[in-house]
Amino acid sequence: MKQVAWDSVGLNFWKLGRDTAKPSSDTLDWYTENVTETNSVLIIGGTTVDLINAMEVVGAKVSVVDFSSRICNELRDYVSAQTKIINQDVVNDFKNWGETYDLICSDTLINRFDQDEANRFQENLYNILKDNGKMKSTVKIGMYPMDHELIQFAKNNEISIDFWDEDSNTMDYSKAKPILENALIPHGNINKEDLIAWYGNRCKEKRFYENDLRLLFNSWSSVSIIRDYNDRVKVEVQK
Repeated sequence: MKQVAWDSVGLNFWKLGRDTAKPSSDTLDWYTENVTETNSVLIIGGTTVDLINAMEVVGAKVSVVDFSSRICNELRDYVSAQTKIINQDVVNDFKNWGETYDLICSDTLINRFDQDEANRFQENLYNILKDNGKMKSTVKIGMYPMDHELIQFAKNNEISIDFWDEDSNTMDYSKAKPILENALIPHGNINKEDLIAWYGNRCKEKRFYENDLRLLFNSWSSVSIIRDYNDRVKVEVQK
């Protein structure tokens, strides 16, 4: 289902979406710090074109993996011919393709997972990192404005809020499909039809806080979490 969501929007998420959804120049510098042409880097998520290009500029050996076939197809026009593009779901249908990496990066990706998906994410990444390798990711902390909008709309119209589980801090957008059109918040210049398909197929997403992230990576050698801009944090973990 989540592949369907991202196939519906493709690289329009990057081209037409909110600028605030993209990493800042300072965040890009953090990702590429100490990366050289001797490093192999895996970037998870093909919509982070700015991050991919930044890694290409420093000369790293770059691979990108994404579960959306549309994103993988469209991405080729925006990245170096030397950048390897892998169409696979590294969370739910992971198959080790025989490579290991010095660094794995993802940008505001962990907050797209539910708890089970996040657990598999960190396990799979651990297995394809080289010894002492690192994972860097920014993570949106807490709820999205869209989450608040849906909950408020449901309350105002006396609609059951079965799409939000407060105990686990998990949003299930698929259960909110009946009210998406009326409660939709614009996302840059992405058209409404694509946004409805995107949200309606994203299914369950956990809203993470710093303690959740420390627990998620508690078996790794080290975990560093520092504040990024707005409501994000930078997470750096070492194998």
